Amino acid sequence: MPDFLIGLAEPQASNDGAAKVNVINATIGQPVDLPCIISHPQPLKGTRFYWQGTNKRRIKHEYPEVVHMYNMGQVDLKNQDLLYSGRTKFFMDRLPRGDFSLNINPVKAEDDKTEFVGHYLPENTSFRNICKISLHVTAKFQKPEVNVYCTEQGEVRVVCTSQGGFPRPNVSWTGLDHADNLSTTITIDPNSSTFSISSIVHVNITRGQKLTCSVTNPALQETTKTSVTVRDCSWRDTDGTIKTVAICIGMACLTTAILIVLAIICCKRRQSRSHSFQNGSQGRSLGDPHESESLHKMESAPPSNT
Repeated sequence: MPDFLIGLAEPQASNDGAAKVNVINATIGQPVDLPCIISHPQPLKGTRFYWQGTNKRRIKHEYPEVVHMYNMGQVDLKNQDLLYSGRTKFFMDRLPRGDFSLNINPVKAEDDKTEFVGHYLPENTSFRNICKISLHVTAKFQKPEVNVYCTEQGEVRVVCTSQGGFPRPNVSWTGLDHADNLSTTITIDPNSSTFSISSIVHVNITRGQKLTCSVTNPALQETTKTSVTVRDCSWRDTDGTIKTVAICIGMACLTTAILIVLAIICCKRRQSRSHSFQNGSQGRSLGDPHESESLHKMESAPPSNT
């Protein structure tokens, strides 16, 4: 790392006084701009400008991470931290106007609570910390999905699931008159670092009971919820799912209906064949007098002498 970057790693007094920290919210997977505009920019040829990031939860060095740099006429990324590789850029057409705003795309969960500082070093002058931005990262949780199951013991198990949110959520239930067992598991997706929840409650139902599962994103102050009316386990199978029972009953009814239809068709075919045979026999006895006469002659003829 260049000496001048190490020397500027710690906050120092700037020519314009300490820069105010601005808070910007961003969404995981979406782009965000960190604004930074210099009021009286110097010529770019001898100017250095670079962004550094500090995150107390992610300290890898004794100095902040290098995020993006413009170094005397060109972008210089040889010291860029790998976390930001391929995700950052300046708006090159704005640089001559002193606009060193940084674009990060896409935002990651690892960017949350990172303080970004923009350092400005005009030629032959001292540096200035001109921009400080604290980035707060969020993601909305999907609407909870609530499923109801019956256990072999006749209890009702209600399962609430949701995923895709950030930061870690708060999960709550309402309508639990007789909660015997409640457990909530929160996991992190290894690829996106977003959170998923699975909350399970076992209840004894004596009547129709409305349960509501609520998932709250503390950063967005946003709550999404789903309600379901739960009844007792009058119908259940060995796996304990009402849905499976309904499917089995439906399939049994369908199979019975098919067998009945096939039986009716076979019966009609037999009746039709019997009717046709009778009509054919009557037609031959009444409609062929020669055949009747021939039979009569064969009956009345005397036996031949051998």
